[in-house]
Amino acid sequence: MGKELLALLVITIVVLSFLTEIGTFSVILLWIVLLLYTIKDLDNRIAFFAFLISFFTFLLGRFLVQSFTTVLPDDTFNLYIDFKPTTESFIFKSILVSLCVVYIGYYWGQKVGSKNIKVIHNTTNYAIKVRTFSKWLVYLTFVFDFIETLERVSYAWSNGYFEYYMGFEQNLPYLVYKLSSFFVFAVFLFLASLPSKKEAKIVIYLYLFSAFVRFLIGARGAIIYPLFIVLIYLFIRSTLSPDDPWITKKAKRAIVIAAPLVCVGMAAMGLVRNGNSTEGFTMVDAIIAFFFKQGTSYQIIGFVYDNANTMPPGQIYSIGRVFHIFDGSIIGQVLGIDHNLTAQTVDYAIKGDELGSYVTYLYNETIYLNGGGYGSCYIAEAYADLKWFGICLVNFIMGYILARIPYWMTNRIWLTTISFFILYSFIRAPRGSAFDFLGEVLNINYVLMALLIHVAAKYTSKSK
Repeated sequence: MGKELLALLVITIVVLSFLTEIGTFSVILLWIVLLLYTIKDLDNRIAFFAFLISFFTFLLGRFLVQSFTTVLPDDTFNLYIDFKPTTESFIFKSILVSLCVVYIGYYWGQKVGSKNIKVIHNTTNYAIKVRTFSKWLVYLTFVFDFIETLERVSYAWSNGYFEYYMGFEQNLPYLVYKLSSFFVFAVFLFLASLPSKKEAKIVIYLYLFSAFVRFLIGARGAIIYPLFIVLIYLFIRSTLSPDDPWITKKAKRAIVIAAPLVCVGMAAMGLVRNGNSTEGFTMVDAIIAFFFKQGTSYQIIGFVYDNANTMPPGQIYSIGRVFHIFDGSIIGQVLGIDHNLTAQTVDYAIKGDELGSYVTYLYNETIYLNGGGYGSCYIAEAYADLKWFGICLVNFIMGYILARIPYWMTNRIWLTTISFFILYSFIRAPRGSAFDFLGEVLNINYVLMALLIHVAAKYTSKSK
């Protein structure tokens, strides 16, 4: 399918949908068209593919389940499912426009700039030194990450998943949490130096092991998102070495076969963490339950549409995290830019530039004040900020960046490191904020660590 033909097909589906009664069929059809487009050249479009899978899981899965079955799984914690017809129509339209514009951005991103993926930095003295420093930082911080995670898992298994989110308190020394916070950064930086397959293997295993242990808390995204990141990285590295691929055709087939099993595992974990029995729970039941219970982010879109005129004034949700990176820090206090907001408080819900917090507070104050949350949705945040223009702008930017990611991730070490954080944010965006990565890459601790490694690598490699 040529790009021009695909673009015409996408636009036709959107236009026809607006001229007729828009519904599940139009949205699912457009999603399938885009998914087939990514599968046709999966090696180069893996980032877009991962985004579409996440998009379906959190925004479309429930609609599809509701369209072919009348026996729906229990959803005890869903408090705002019924919308007026006008609101439901807006939800479908916003999702449809998002898919259309994100593709237009992706199409444009492939049209401009470099089109050849090639390695230009992994054998320099500087890169070798960064690789060495970041590898040892991975080993060091993994120990503390594991200790911190064990504390969380132990509490969750002793007290339950929801009690963990409402009542968990850190009791380990401060240094443990501080060093633990650098683990993911160290992993991304090491992989950004484009190590050999043999060098990368143990670091990837440690990253996935850490994700699996966090998954034992009951947070399913803790394992799903890192798996996506690793798969994208393996696909991109395979394009650089076709004679010695990082992910083989056999492995690709195994991934397709394993996908339903992953859904079953995620659904089973949902039952376990809620204290329900898995007896008599078939694979089909598990898959239906998984998509039904995960596909709730559309409700955040409906909420914003219904409450557009009563949203807290002065909030900028799409990039809200940027305004709070110095909150609670010495730098923020010295510069006078500390908002003096504490998470899970009323002030934070109203003034914290975080849509998920406000929604949770509005619908279930008890859960919010005790540490719980319903999550967010990047489409809802974009609409809350700039209405339809915001939805189009954010999706275009995301599509463009998704197209450029494969080239950025083989271009410069620090740009590649940032690309990892961008990917993580974009994959989570249907249930979170698209630009959360800005808070990560501007994190003062990460910036200082990056400067330290950069200076050390420059000095020891004696390169300009």
